[in-house]
Parts: sequence; structure tokens; C-alpha cells
Amino acid sequence: MMITSLKVEKLFGRFDYDFHTKDGGVTIVTGPNGYGKSTILQIIDAISNKRTNYLFSLEFQSIECSFDNHNSVKIGRCDEGISFDGKLLSKKAIARMDFARRRPSNIRRIGPNEWIDSRTGQIIFPDEVPLMSFMDIDSADLIEIYSNDGDEKNILLQINKTLNDMSAWSGKTRLISDQRLVKRTYNRTRDEEDIAETVLELPNELKKKISSVSSDYSTYANKLDSTYPSRLLKSTPDDEIDKTEYKQQLKEAQSKFEKLKKYTLAEFTLLEDGSFDSKFATALKIYFDDFFSKYSVFEDLIVKLDLFTSIINGRLKFKEIEISREKGFVVKDQSAVDRTLPLGKLSSGEKQEILLFFDLIFNTNDDLLLLIDEPELSLHVSWQQQFLDDLLKVTETNRLQVIIATHSPQIIGSHRDIQVDLGELYNG
Repeated sequence: MMITSLKVEKLFGRFDYDFHTKDGGVTIVTGPNGYGKSTILQIIDAISNKRTNYLFSLEFQSIECSFDNHNSVKIGRCDEGISFDGKLLSKKAIARMDFARRRPSNIRRIGPNEWIDSRTGQIIFPDEVPLMSFMDIDSADLIEIYSNDGDEKNILLQINKTLNDMSAWSGKTRLISDQRLVKRTYNRTRDEEDIAETVLELPNELKKKISSVSSDYSTYANKLDSTYPSRLLKSTPDDEIDKTEYKQQLKEAQSKFEKLKKYTLAEFTLLEDGSFDSKFATALKIYFDDFFSKYSVFEDLIVKLDLFTSIINGRLKFKEIEISREKGFVVKDQSAVDRTLPLGKLSSGEKQEILLFFDLIFNTNDDLLLLIDEPELSLHVSWQQQFLDDLLKVTETNRLQVIIATHSPQIIGSHRDIQVDLGELYNG
């Protein structure tokens, strides 16, 4: 399920847009500066993830949002607050309830009077915290407890249901903002903000992902190995392998084994190539069946590791990504044996590509709507030209829907059929 269109009236007091997503998985939003490309992404994210505070801060007259299940909701803006299908959500009504006690876990403090939404990087000020809490899925309980006005309570409960419905109808949605290179946190000891480079966290993040799959592999392999004797004893002549099958399966196993070895995913030795002996035909059949069954535990991860290294190593010059279970990944200098380059010393364009494609490949799930703001940041023209083709590979692997906001004609390339230009919508 997802959003299929937005009809926006008087965005920033000026722009009227009738925006529709494209078929095929990817939509590109373009337009001059100030026309609201990034804002379109933020609106979709706000509706999908119930970021009510963003709608309060945005200047518009109305937004009509339609979904692929044929439902729609009209959101209005007035001095008193925001309305959902004619039902008003006012700041005064929310202020009368102690929603701040239930501040969502994604809201982190970064200053004495400043918070940040860890999902989006959006700065949140004290008067917005109750609004952020109102969008919480359990806020209906708070409405019942803290609202004493019967009519007001009924309206708030209806709005709360509408917010939950819109979120469900949108499906899973995630925004990758243009400020993705850094992460802001608040150091309570020093009472000041800390800024960390996000890319530095990726090797350990990948290490954890590999470790998790390796743990699943160990559990499954031990279970399989423990039943090997009984399966061998219960085997029949139909369970045997002939010489031709033996050679075919050994060749396939060797190919898969090289993948495991390349990424140091599992510690075991493969059957050595040797002359086929029919006396062991049954044992060999079970051996190969077990190997391919064990390999399947790693298969999804290996597809992603192959895609990640292929894309990133296709970008990097004189250096390459190397992945291992022990380190997650490192960047190595191709001109010097065993010379590892600190991630913090890479160019901003290299960091952008590593961070963006790591996020796209490893941190996205099937049936997700992904919103990407300005993927061209710090990228050479040739990298921009490659971006959409590589993105389409990722969407095929992860079955994603993607909406991109960009200034770059190189990003668009030959894909004008999936472009929505806000300048043309406004002037059309």
C-alpha cells in the first residue's frame, strides 16, 4: 500500500500541484529552487509517519492525499490548527493534555530546549513535542485519560484514527534526508551538541548484520549435522548421485564456496575434487544437499554484499571496499598492500555514495516507500549519471518504491518518462 497522489493548494502561499507517482517503482521530482521538491517528500513522510508537527509548521491551504486502496484524506490549514476531513486538530486542544509525558522514543534531546527526530534529522522545539506525542499509535489512550471535554474528546479520537489509517494506507515509508552525512546528538555531561560522521558507524553496523546471519547459520548447520547419521541410514537407492551429477554439483558448490570465502562468512572446508566413487554415492548426495541448504541461510546477505561491493567499487578510484565478518568493511588502497584508508579521510562524494547505497541495500525492506532528497550531493557528473541505473538494481533486489527529489539532469538521464517537474505543474 502507498500514496499515489497529492493535490496541494497554495503551498508556501503560492503553488498549486497535482502530483502523481509513476508506475514501475521510481518517481523523480524536479523543479527550480524554492518550488518545494524536498517539501513534497516531507509531506509524504509526515502523512505516512504521522509527523503532525511538520504539517503545523508548513504553509499551505489544503492537501488531498490519495492511496492505492482508493481511500483519500483532505488536510486543511487554518490559524487554529490542522483539519483532517473537516475535523480540527488545534494546538490548544493538545496543549490541554499532558502528551509530553509520552514523548516517542525516536525523539532525542540535542540541547537544553531542542530535540531531534532520529528518523528524519528534523529539529523539534519544545512546543512541538506534544504534537509529536499526539501522533503516537497509543495516543488514543491519552485522549481518553486527559481530555475532559466530551465533544473535543470525540473529535480527537476521530483524528487519531484518521492519522493511524493514513499511516497504514501509506505502508512503510522512510525519508533519507540531504543531511545524511552527520548525526546530531546531545552530550548531557558537557551540555552541548555532538556531531558525528554517520559513515564511521557503518562497518560496525555491517559486522552486526553478518554476525546475526552467521549465528542463524550455526544454529541451522548444527541441527542439520546432528541428523546426518540417521538420514544416511534411512537413505534408499533413489537418494544416490551419479558421476555426472557429482561433477555438476561440485562445480556449483565450489562457486558458492568462493562467495563464502570472499566475505569470510563461514569456516569450513569444501569437499576436494577427486575421482567419483559409487560406494559413497548416497553420502555424497546428502553432503551436497546439506551444503546447498546451509548456503541458503547466507544467500540473501550475499546478494546484498555483491550488489554493494559492485556499486561502490565501480565508483572508487585507486581504492576498493573489502568486506569481512571480523571488520564489517574497510576501504583499501589498491597501490599499497594491506594499507587501509580511514573512512573519515574519504571525499564527501565517496562518503555520500557509501552511506546512501549502504542504507538502500542493507537498511531497507521489501514493500517500502523510500524518499531520497538530493542524491546528487557532492557527486561527480559521471557518478550522477550512474545513480539511477544502480538504484533500479537495488529496487529490483529489495522490491522498493522510490521517490527522488533532485536538481540534477544527470540523475534523470534517459529516464524522463518517470519525471514529475514541479515547474511544469505550476506553469501548466
